[in-house]
Amino acid sequence: MSVTREQVLAGQAVYTKPMLAAYDFLVLGFSNCLAWNCPAHRLEAHYNRHISANHLDVGVGTGYFLDRCRFPTPTSRLALTDLNKNALAFTTRRLARYRPDVYRRNALAPIILDAAKFDSVGMNNLLYCLPGSMRSKAV
Repeated sequence: MSVTREQVLAGQAVYTKPMLAAYDFLVLGFSNCLAWNCPAHRLEAHYNRHISANHLDVGVGTGYFLDRCRFPTPTSRLALTDLNKNALAFTTRRLARYRPDVYRRNALAPIILDAAKFDSVGMNNLLYCLPGSMRSKAV
């Protein structure tokens, strides 16, 4: 069964400005800790271990981990991609010091960017909000 455009749009519609204002507390502080048994400090450590100076983040949320992690250089290249314009705007403001490149894309479609390749790619807390089965998402 293929995912419809309407399902894709519905999956990202929850990320309104008010929701993003509470996202770090609700998702990273509560849901990740209690529901997934994966506290934010563990994910932050993961970002610190794997982030490069040339990074693309897919499904940006609020940019919490990008804001807190230690990029290897002060002049790192950062790109953000998400379908939700509110999430992109929120995260772009939060990470303005990096002057990120911003791309509005659907993570369930091939992500084509007219840009140089990246050395690291992050995709955090994204799969659960995408419509479809895990099998269809894995493609």
